[in-house]
Amino acid sequence: MRGKSIGAASAIALLFSGTAQAVPAKSCLTANEIHGLVAFALPDVVDGVVKKCGATLRPDGYFNSQGSQLAERLAVGKDAAWPMASQAFRKFGDDFKGKPRATLSDRTLRAVIENEVVDKMLGDLPVNACGDIEAIVQTLDPLPAENMIQFVSAVLGVAGRGSNKLSACSPT
Repeated sequence: MRGKSIGAASAIALLFSGTAQAVPAKSCLTANEIHGLVAFALPDVVDGVVKKCGATLRPDGYFNSQGSQLAERLAVGKDAAWPMASQAFRKFGDDFKGKPRATLSDRTLRAVIENEVVDKMLGDLPVNACGDIEAIVQTLDPLPAENMIQFVSAVLGVAGRGSNKLSACSPT
C-alpha cells in the first residue's frame, strides 16, 4: 500500500511540476503557497484528466464512474485557496506573453491558470498513462478532499526542493 501511495504522489507531482516554468533561484514556494496552488488547480486537473482519459478507459472504471464526483469534492475549497495560489503562480517565470506576471490582475491570472496552464498540463499527458493515473487516484480517493490536497502538497514540497521547475522552500 505504501508503494502505491508513493507512486500516486509521484504521478500527481509530475503532472504539476512537469510543466511549471522555472522559479527564480532566490525565490521559493512556501508550504502554504504549494497548498494553495494544489487546492486551486487540482479540481481542474482531475476533471481534465477524467475527460481526456475517459474514452481510453473502461466505461465502468473509476474515472468514468466516480471521477466527476472526486473533482467536485476537491473543488469545495478552490475559491478559498485562490489568494495563496495567486501568490504562488506569480513566482513562476518572469512574464506571461510579454507582461510581468506580477502586473496581471487576479482575474486575468486566474483565467490563465484555469484555461492555459491546466490545458498545457493535460496536453503533455500521454493517454497511455491514463490507466496508471486512474489506479493511483483511485487509491487516494478514500481520503477526504483536504487530506488528498495535503498529501499532494506535501509530495510537491518534497519533490520541489532543489528542483529547477518547482522550487519549494525548505521547511523551517
